[in-house]
Amino acid sequence: MSSKRISHIKELIAGGKTDKAIQELRTILQNSDKEYEAILQSARFSELAKEIRNGKVSFDEANISKNQITSNLLGIIEEIEKKT
Repeated sequence: MSSKRISHIKELIAGGKTDKAIQELRTILQNSDKEYEAILQSARFSELAKEIRNGKVSFDEANISKNQITSNLLGIIEEIEKKT
C-alpha cells in the first residue's frame, strides 16, 4: 500500500468525508487481514446514517458514534502504516 493512498484517506477523514474514506480503505484492504475491520466500520457508519435519517439518534449520540468510527478507522490506518 502506498503512503500516498494512506495520506489521501487521512485527508478524507480530516475533511469529514468518512463515507469516501471508508470506501477507499476497503478497496486497499481487499483480501487482507484488515478487510473485516474495514467492513465492520462501514456497516456501523451505514447504520448510523440510517438512524440519523430516521431521527432515531440525538445529535450528541450521532456525534459520539461518528467519532468512535473515525477513531477506529485511524487505528486501522495506524496498524497498516506500522506494517509498511
